[in-house]
Amino acid sequence: MRIAVAGFEYEGNSFSNKIDGRADFADKLIAEGADVVRRFEGKGQALSGGIETLRAAGHEIVPIFAARGGSGGCVEATFAQECIERIVSGVENAGQIDGVYLALHGAMITQDLADPEGELLSQLRAVLGPSVPIAASLDLHAHVTHRMVEAATILVGYETYPHEDAHRTGACAADLLVRTLAGEIKPVMALRKINAIVPVLGGG
Repeated sequence: MRIAVAGFEYEGNSFSNKIDGRADFADKLIAEGADVVRRFEGKGQALSGGIETLRAAGHEIVPIFAARGGSGGCVEATFAQECIERIVSGVENAGQIDGVYLALHGAMITQDLADPEGELLSQLRAVLGPSVPIAASLDLHAHVTHRMVEAATILVGYETYPHEDAHRTGACAADLLVRTLAGEIKPVMALRKINAIVPVLGGG
């Protein structure tokens, strides 16, 4: 099967006035097409684990686009919309796509969007229809929204801080996608928010 692979990772903080744009992401990573696979080959990142797992399962990897921006305040609106558009249009124009794996952070903020990951997932769902599974890996303190849960099929978060399990989390999300495509499982997700502040250290 043909699996589209993409990533858009940024850790937002609403207490920071910092705005990151193309240049800030380019200092870390922006890749498109086959360069996505090349840039993540053999690395300890979530996208690396996802790619390796999909390849080991014998599926055709269709690399779309990846951008990593580290952490800051928010992402500049025009650049964020461009990244979302590149992923969505890339998947839409890639021919038959049987599944999608995304490496996301889950706590991104842009100048004009409070839930950019939900926006990305919703746009992909609109393009792909209800039956194509979408899997995504997230940071352990992702702000998971109802929109994300409704649009995605599989969401898997890191469990350790520092994120020693990033590669493993990407591999887990991709493996669940593989098993879903094979008809072995039918993932179901539900979301409930609780009023609690959980410490990051020791929280895994």
